[in-house]
Amino acid sequence: MKTDKGLRRLSMHVRQFFGNRSGVSAIEYALLVVAVLGLAAGGVAVLTGGFKTLFEETQEQLEKGVGQVRKQANKVN
Repeated sequence: MKTDKGLRRLSMHVRQFFGNRSGVSAIEYALLVVAVLGLAAGGVAVLTGGFKTLFEETQEQLEKGVGQVRKQANKVN
């Protein structure tokens, strides 16, 4: 009998948990905002080629920096 009572209480809590819909709208709106912002940022990047340029410039700067470090290391040795 004790297990029946415990199962009923557990069942009641599970139904209450899944039946509670408060806050769902806020989550849905937040997900929509994130999706729209992601699509907008992706569209801008694709249209302008910004990511490619950014990565190319970063690569060039890194290569220059590595070259300078190697020169300094050779001077020390």
